[in-house]
Formats: sequence, structure tokens, C-alpha cells
Amino acid sequence: MSQKAESDVAFPQEFLTPRLAPGDGMSFLDRFRKKKEDEASRIARLSKTGRMADGRIIDAVSADDGTITQVTYTYILAGVQFESSQALSPNQRERPNDYAPGRHIIVRYDPKAPANSIVV
Repeated sequence: MSQKAESDVAFPQEFLTPRLAPGDGMSFLDRFRKKKEDEASRIARLSKTGRMADGRIIDAVSADDGTITQVTYTYILAGVQFESSQALSPNQRERPNDYAPGRHIIVRYDPKAPANSIVV
């Protein structure tokens, strides 16, 4: 009685060569990739779980009516200075004195990516 070696086993061709439609391979790999976070989710996450640091407004952009719409701010973590900018929310725009250049602010940042931050 002869025994077949594993290499002698015949498999149907469809098991040896997977047939994927164009784009199917990427969609399978996409399941394992980290999804990009949208801006609203990022702000909500940092508002709840971000670590706090002191910062300072260094510049502000105003609309024609004088309302501050965007700020540029700086903060220092472990001796490293970070600079970022953020469009203000409608709630923040109601408090223009809090976001004037030179004002001290609270920044919330992601400890795993300290450059990822928001103005509170």
C-alpha cells in the first residue's frame, strides 16, 4: 500500500488562485486599518479624555464684524513648544475676550500625539 506525500495532493485550481474582483483585496485589508477620525469626533474625544496644559493665544483671525473666528496658540509640554490653530466653535465665538492675543488658555491634548490639541 503506497502513501501519497502531502505535496502529491491535488487541489482544485480555485483554492490555489483566489479570484478577486478589482478592489476586493483592498477592502479586505481596509478592515484592519485604523479609520481616520473626523474633526467633530476628534474634538469630542479630546474634550473628554485629553490631558490639560496651559497655553497662550498668539494670533486671532476676525470676521468683518470683529468676531474672532480662528486662533493660533502655543503650549509647552516636556520642554517642547507646540503651535497650532483652530477655528472657534459658535459657543467660543460668543466669548471673544477669552481668545484675544496674549490671553492664557487651557489646551487639551492627546498624550500619545501631543501635537493633536484643542483650545477649551
